[in-house]
Amino acid sequence: MVKISFAAARKNANLRQEEAAKALKISKATLSTYENHPEQVTLKTLREMASLYKVPIEVLI
Repeated sequence: MVKISFAAARKNANLRQEEAAKALKISKATLSTYENHPEQVTLKTLREMASLYKVPIEVLI
């Protein structure tokens, strides 16, 4: 299965960091941290990102 980064998934969903952060109810700085250090994302936020970006959770890295 192909894996994509959080940033790539967000861009594919045509969202800017500000828009995605607002929809996820997190700060832009927190989203940036998650995009640069994906190991820090919580499972809850990972699920929300997958839903927002309309991708299966398994493809996000």
